[in-house]
Amino acid sequence: CTAAGAPRIFLGSLIASLHRARERMIMLGRMSAAQRVAAFLLRRAEGADSADDIALPMSRQDIADHLGLTIETVCRSLTELKKKSLIEMRSARRFSIIDERALGEVARGVSKLA
Repeated sequence: CTAAGAPRIFLGSLIASLHRARERMIMLGRMSAAQRVAAFLLRRAEGADSADDIALPMSRQDIADHLGLTIETVCRSLTELKKKSLIEMRSARRFSIIDERALGEVARGVSKLA
């Protein structure tokens, strides 16, 4: 990194940050609870080595706060995703995606849970 390239790197980082903030505002304003939870799980899976074992580094309460939901709603949504065989909870902090296509449809609002 050179001194001349620093402004470009900073600008790129700023644009990425603004993009994430915009996505979060859209999520909070337009998405249903099921969509929010499904999208959150898919985002977690993006950085994972495998869809078979994905870490959840947050508690249910932290996830609820992050998604603008109650903890009960997060738990209900996770239970529905499990019942539909879209995900499997391996533990309180680990999950796997069973049907990524269907989970993506829930996240996009194409398919509903209930």
